Amino acid sequence: MPKKDEVVINAIEEVVGTSKLGKRKVIVKVQRKHPELGVSKIRRVYEQVGFSLY
Repeated sequence: MPKKDEVVINAIEEVVGTSKLGKRKVIVKVQRKHPELGVSKIRRVYEQVGFSLY
C-alpha cells in the first residue's frame, strides 16, 4: 500500500471502529472529520484494503 493511502486508512479505521457501516456512511463520516479527502480516494482505499468485507 502506498504511503499516500496511510492517511485514508487511518481515517477509515478511526470512523469504523468495531461497527458495521456501509460504504456511503463511512465516506460521509470520514469527510466530516477530514474534509480534504475526496470521495473517490476514500472509496478506492475502502474497497482495495478490504474494509468492505468486515
